[in-house]
Amino acid sequence: MTSPLPPCNIHNIPAGVPFATTLASGIIDLAGTAEDLARATILVPSRRAALSLRAAFLEIRGDDAALLPRIEPIGDVEEDAPEILGFAADGAALPPAMDTLCRQLWLARLLQGFAMGGVAPTPPQTMQLADTLARLLDALCNVDSTPDQLASLLPERFSRHWQDILKLLTILIDRWPAILAEQGVLDPADRRNRLIRLRCEAWRQMPPQGLVLVAGSTGTFAATRELIACVAALPKGHVVLPGLDQAATGHWQEIHNDAGHPQHQLSVLLDALGVGLSDVAMWKAADGFAEVGALRRDLMREAFKPAALSADWRQLGTTNPGLGRDSLAGLSIVACGTRAEEAGLIAIAMREVLETPGRTAALVTPDRQLAEAVIAALQRWRIDVDDSAGRPLSACPVGGFLHSMVTMVAEAFAP
Repeated sequence: MTSPLPPCNIHNIPAGVPFATTLASGIIDLAGTAEDLARATILVPSRRAALSLRAAFLEIRGDDAALLPRIEPIGDVEEDAPEILGFAADGAALPPAMDTLCRQLWLARLLQGFAMGGVAPTPPQTMQLADTLARLLDALCNVDSTPDQLASLLPERFSRHWQDILKLLTILIDRWPAILAEQGVLDPADRRNRLIRLRCEAWRQMPPQGLVLVAGSTGTFAATRELIACVAALPKGHVVLPGLDQAATGHWQEIHNDAGHPQHQLSVLLDALGVGLSDVAMWKAADGFAEVGALRRDLMREAFKPAALSADWRQLGTTNPGLGRDSLAGLSIVACGTRAEEAGLIAIAMREVLETPGRTAALVTPDRQLAEAVIAALQRWRIDVDDSAGRPLSACPVGGFLHSMVTMVAEAFAP
């Protein structure tokens, strides 16, 4: 547990409220003056979050010239490398992070000839296994653990394939630390965590004079939770949580015990901060949105109830009579026969939004083929879409040229 935190410096922006715009509006009000806003430091989970927040500030300011606060991604997601941390200068004495591809190649070299179940992996399988081991290293760093602690989890009485896994882990236990020392580098996640803790120590010794906020982070990693606690304890520090369900007081302990619940990580963070649901204040700029999507949030709370409480659904009409069809207002379900029909329908819906000035639309999907089909359909109306997922190298002119060159060499310049 941490020491008691200043009152009302931990805030919440409920689910269903536009996070970036509401956050930016509240920061402007909290800073008060343009000078204080320019001196503020905002820590967000990722580069994408930083770009969204900057865009929100520009949208609110409009044509007014102003210096934006310093917005720094803290690398609270796996795809962010430690080099993106704005406070990487704090770790000038730290060894650099090993390049991701270089690490994969080193691990693949160690795995050459390593037989599992009596069969040695092929080169492609070796690279895949090396990538998996690299992710395991990062996961261990994120919970402040080391590979040697895994050995006790696999006792000898387990089956043979578990023993193969234990032999595989000896690569990480016995040989990997020596390779890192020899190369003078650190694992990327390890370096990021060290940088975060160096910044925490610097702020504890000399608190910054300006406003400092951590916004949008759920404290997924142990080092990130330490950073959030450090910011919350600063004289001008504030924490803004994303989508905390403050109405789930009746089963908050069950959520804390259910690692698969969407609110579980937030419950772990609050526990680390030593605060309860009632101690979290509503972000001032979100007050006007308090009732927006309230029924939808009630429905989602019921849908995501821990399994131990799912029997309550049978009395839902009695315990929550207001939860009816109104909670699904604005939600439509359309069944499409083909992917082309689905993409066309989405494109038409997004095109219709442009008929109203100032309105925007977004497509959220894990299906890249669907997203690309929608982009292609929108291009019929000469609508260029900002695809936040980027483009694969193979789809770019340079990537296509390199692919052709490699193919030509691989086929011995065959006609």
